[in-house]
Amino acid sequence: MLPDTNAALVSVARHTAYNFVGAVVPLAVLLVTVPLYLEVIGLERYGILAICWLLVGYFNLFDFGLGKATAQKIATLADAPPDERNRVFWTSGLMSLLLALIAALAFLPLAALALPMMTGNDPALLGEVTAALPLLVAAIPLAIFQSLFKGALEGRREFLKINAVLAFGTIATGVLPLLAAYLVDIRLQVLILVTLLCRAAVVLLLVAACVPTGPLGRPRLSSASEFRGLLRFGGWTTITNVVGPVMIYFDRFAIGAILGAASVALYVVPFNLVSQLAVLPAAFATAVFPRIAGSDATEERLLGEESLRLLACVLTPATLVMAALLGPFLMLWLGMETGAAAAPVGHVLLFGLWANSLARIAIARLQARGRADLPAAAHLAQGIPYLLLLYP
Repeated sequence: MLPDTNAALVSVARHTAYNFVGAVVPLAVLLVTVPLYLEVIGLERYGILAICWLLVGYFNLFDFGLGKATAQKIATLADAPPDERNRVFWTSGLMSLLLALIAALAFLPLAALALPMMTGNDPALLGEVTAALPLLVAAIPLAIFQSLFKGALEGRREFLKINAVLAFGTIATGVLPLLAAYLVDIRLQVLILVTLLCRAAVVLLLVAACVPTGPLGRPRLSSASEFRGLLRFGGWTTITNVVGPVMIYFDRFAIGAILGAASVALYVVPFNLVSQLAVLPAAFATAVFPRIAGSDATEERLLGEESLRLLACVLTPATLVMAALLGPFLMLWLGMETGAAAAPVGHVLLFGLWANSLARIAIARLQARGRADLPAAAHLAQGIPYLLLLYP
């Protein structure tokens, strides 16, 4: 292994640690705050609040993969004059602004139709949802611009800054709306307003981090060919981001239709448990992506191979240990009968997750070299056999 590659792996390991901590913080905040939210605002209002943010999260797809495209392009310009990176950023920023406006316009009628259906016959909750709709519309551009600024910082490998800001945002959006419910009002529009202000603060902090790191200068736009390149990369990335989750989550609908709701529970519980193992490979792939994008062909190959070996050396024993402990833990946690029924499902999912996690390095390598079309094509090619095998 070349000395430069060894140094790069040390850097990737450090950035992976930042990403891992940043991924664990939301889980910790969730575990602490959810019971308190349920106590203060009630199960029904909390459920509607969760659906609101779920809808906003789905509309993040309207960023059209520009966050990832920006990260890849800026990473390839690591040694280029700052003005070139500045042009890429402002070009992506203009496209993000246009996409944010389209997303907000598309979101409003859908949310206005879907959210009132969640309120049942409660006129008070219906009034709260109606009052909160403009705030939810405003949340969509914030989410799209957060993706853009995060991508720009990833391209410069500023993972400590990214995770420090996002950890602050996670804690703030978990705690401050809860305090507002305690001290001010439990109505949805109040909780969403406080959350929106927290998200705006996150975007401003990311902007502040981008200014010296980019560095960001006077707005300048790239050529038409670079416009098309960013859109092409982002479009293929969007396909991967859409098709992948569909294949991950659609099977539970088939299980429910064929075997019933009880079987869905026996599937979802071990799935949620073993999926925590994916936090580490996700953090690793995010860290290695800009490093590969900024390297030459020889270093890219060595870095990719060594990254795969390193991840396999860490992930394989962790998977085997989890496989050994999964059955006893499920039987202790869920009871003997339920745990014994869920354990085989968990074992299949666990080893599938192991293979999928190793594949993240290959996907990162392809996307980092600008070939986002190949992972997207692979995901699309899986669609038909997936559906054929899903139904007996």
